[in-house]
Amino acid sequence: MVKVIVLNLSLLIALMYGLSLTYVHPRQFLRQQKLDAHWLLLSLAPILLMNFPITLSEGVFIDLRAVPVVLMALRFSPEWLVAGLLPAIMYRVALGGPGVMTGTISLIGVALVGQWLRQQPEVRQQALTYQVPLRKVLLALVPNALLLPLHSQDLTLYLTVYLPLLALCALAYVIAAMMLHNRYRLLHLFRLYEEQAHQDVLSTLPNRRQFDLDLHQLAPDDVLCLIDIDHFKVVNDRYGHQVGDEVLKGVAEAIASCLRRHDRAYRHGGEEFAAIFRNAAQADPWTLGERIRKKVGALHFSELGGAGVTVSVGIARANFESPDACFQQVDQNMYAAKQRGRNCTVASQALTPSAPPALSPEPEPYDRSSVPVSQE
Repeated sequence: MVKVIVLNLSLLIALMYGLSLTYVHPRQFLRQQKLDAHWLLLSLAPILLMNFPITLSEGVFIDLRAVPVVLMALRFSPEWLVAGLLPAIMYRVALGGPGVMTGTISLIGVALVGQWLRQQPEVRQQALTYQVPLRKVLLALVPNALLLPLHSQDLTLYLTVYLPLLALCALAYVIAAMMLHNRYRLLHLFRLYEEQAHQDVLSTLPNRRQFDLDLHQLAPDDVLCLIDIDHFKVVNDRYGHQVGDEVLKGVAEAIASCLRRHDRAYRHGGEEFAAIFRNAAQADPWTLGERIRKKVGALHFSELGGAGVTVSVGIARANFESPDACFQQVDQNMYAAKQRGRNCTVASQALTPSAPPALSPEPEPYDRSSVPVSQE
């Protein structure tokens, strides 16, 4: 009997490990459950466990089928629970024997109590990441094998079987829930560290590392833009780095507000930002750059006494022979904007990096409300 118990428990652990591997992103734990690999594995688990039972008498046997049924009842809506439970019930009926009725009722009882627990908002939230406390799950496990006395006049046998089975199911649930919850934590931490590795802490924009990755995914219809804050060193020297940080955050928000959902802004480094406009074939690059320049120019910082800052913008369509060539051209455009007196946009729509940039119209007069500085 011990060998069969170990085999049943080992099979359940293997199934739960396989179930944990079907989760590849933490959002999969939190989304509305539907027909997918998670549901399919939980539906098949009771059937597989019934193939390695602990036989008590002819046609009467016990196993750990209640554990996946509980997990399914806690996570899925009634219709999906019924769809997943029916194959297990039909298989138990097909196995036959005098215990078929009590076995079927036990499965239904476990599912009903599990669904009742799921109606509690706290339990439903905990079930998403497999954190329902054992004391609550025990309520759902109680109906399992509760009707065994109908097939045995020996009450001692019943007590020596039912209570150990309840304890074994509780142990199996703890192991299964721990494996699945640890999978969630692992994926959550992995995504968190991945985001932190590709996100600038100050501006919360994607950082240079993410920009380098996205740069090599440029399509010909995309537009690449570089933005540099004019005379930012003077802001830091005159007002301090804390004020400089506030300016950087304000500029980052202004740039991000000029983008569509599928566009992306980056902090490229220091006072330099970047932006990629996706699928912008119908847009004029210079107009896109001017939108950013004017948005930033409209900012007023209380830390600067109500003054603002200006930016120099270089921009070009990404229809160059390579992403690196496009970046080089945009970088040249940005420095051309600096040489023209700052606070302007230089755009290029050249098809090759050797073609000279098409300069934007003359910049607007320098905004005297910005930080007064001397030319560097």
